[in-house]
Amino acid sequence: IYNSDVSMIRLRSQLHKLCKDGIPFNLRGKLWQINSGSAIKLEHNHGIYYELLADNKDKYSTATEELERDLDRSLPEHPFYQTEEGIRSLRRVLTAYSWYNPDIGYCQSMNIICAFLLLFMSEEEAFWLLATILENFLPDYYTPS
Repeated sequence: IYNSDVSMIRLRSQLHKLCKDGIPFNLRGKLWQINSGSAIKLEHNHGIYYELLADNKDKYSTATEELERDLDRSLPEHPFYQTEEGIRSLRRVLTAYSWYNPDIGYCQSMNIICAFLLLFMSEEEAFWLLATILENFLPDYYTPS
């Protein structure tokens, strides 16, 4: 991985060693995106995150009401989430996801996953990784009920 571009780690043993020894902090976000497939989703859907925010600006739903209650409980000891900037970023990603996948909307604990992702990547990258985690790795875990 170099120059913020998505690159392949060709030797599986190198990736295994990186994971075993601990992925360097500055590479975690990129490696998570590459290994999960969210980097490809982002590449094929670039800009959709911002369209979701713009198209649904000032709209409210049950999901947006529920996520508002959890924002202050999202990694509250971390300095980033003690700022308005951090809370606003978290709100935007979770709100966009609730409009992107209205069948799920927002469920408790999505805020913790999202808050963690935002420490390592941009909002749009976090949005697509959150979507990948929820839809590909935990497809039956989050339900509206």
